[in-house]
Amino acid sequence: MGNKYFIVAGEHSGDLHASNLVKQIRAKDPSAVFSGAGGPMMKKNGVTLHYDLTAVSVIGFVEVLRHIRYFRKVFSSVAGIIRSERPDVVILVDYPGFNMRLAKVVKKMGIKVLYYISPQVWAWKRNRVVKMAEIADKLMVIFPFEKEYYEKTSLDVEFIGHPLVDILKERMKKEAFFDMLGFSPDRKLIGILPGSRENEVKKLLPVILRAARILYEEYGVKQYVIGCASKELEPIIRSEAEKSPVEIKISMDLTFDIMKHSDFVIASSGTATLQTGFFGTPMVIVYKVSWFTYFLGKKLIKIPYIGLANVVLEEKVVPELIQNDANPEEIAKQVSCIMANKDKYMEIKNKLGRIKELLGAPGASERAAEIAVNMAAR
Repeated sequence: MGNKYFIVAGEHSGDLHASNLVKQIRAKDPSAVFSGAGGPMMKKNGVTLHYDLTAVSVIGFVEVLRHIRYFRKVFSSVAGIIRSERPDVVILVDYPGFNMRLAKVVKKMGIKVLYYISPQVWAWKRNRVVKMAEIADKLMVIFPFEKEYYEKTSLDVEFIGHPLVDILKERMKKEAFFDMLGFSPDRKLIGILPGSRENEVKKLLPVILRAARILYEEYGVKQYVIGCASKELEPIIRSEAEKSPVEIKISMDLTFDIMKHSDFVIASSGTATLQTGFFGTPMVIVYKVSWFTYFLGKKLIKIPYIGLANVVLEEKVVPELIQNDANPEEIAKQVSCIMANKDKYMEIKNKLGRIKELLGAPGASERAAEIAVNMAAR
């Protein structure tokens, strides 16, 4: 039997990055054995999955509290499985609320902890940076500016680049994409990315679709496509889209093409903003959470932006509409103002173009796998 790896990833993006890491580890360590908690992509790539953490995907303090009993049960069970299996290394992928607590427990077991994709401690108080140094043996960061946050700690930190660089590719050419949608490539197309969690889609999509109606009635923008993050979300998205008087198409597997080929994107705050920025497509970022979550976030989060595209560029390149500002009228106004101003539109495109270079060279998953294999073998 080969080295044993236990991997924990929450959210759909974490599941994606973990599954790609598994592929690369297996290429270097063919007899490797994988188990963990994550999502369907990890399972598809040979991980014995004890829990699907993507099945209950929530954000916000209030939202997490509603599922606290479930998370406590899963946490206790996962910790018990790790204690029983005694893997050579535990790999934790982002998911800080769960994984930072788990790292502390695993470290006490005397098992090596490799943290892949740093929690965004730079957005929080400094004590989180200190805590990371206490609970992990090595940290692999994906943004170049992250490493400096750990310089005064003893933590072994390595910048490996962003794994998105290897997967952010269009699957269809523009003409074929528009033809599949039944749209004209000569008309403006607005992409809608309402998020990957049920609660955020339910909060944001109705608002965005009302903005689409304003853009259609007042500015003549007629073509819209929604990127659906999972099969579970499709009924919710379809139900909302069918209420709209505007013709709106839904795409399940072509989200990157939406980002690449749309003239403009309305995106929920999250990884989608970084991905859209990677393709250089202007966007407006929208987000709504419970007021309690928003209040606590204002107190705790220490960075001026929430959209990853703006965070990475360290500048408010694209508008962010949060809470009350995320209303149909303001969304439509921001979209129309940018699309109607060619100079502004091109300025945004040019600034977003820097994201590619900031995310590092291709091969992040392979570099992460090399570190993981070496760590497991020690």
